[in-house]
Amino acid sequence: FYTLTFSGCLSTIITLGSVTSAVSRAQEIEEDYDNNILKYTQDKSQKLYYYISKKLKQ
Repeated sequence: FYTLTFSGCLSTIITLGSVTSAVSRAQEIEEDYDNNILKYTQDKSQKLYYYISKKLKQ
């Protein structure tokens, strides 16, 4: 019989979320960026730059 403590349960949820996020991101890179991690990184950094610039102007 296996029981999880609260912290054990929480770490399991975080790990599963990280795995799901990684799989989702890999699928996005494959489908939207033709498996080109450089294009993905450039696009995400550009979007982040525009978002931060917009927030700083407010």
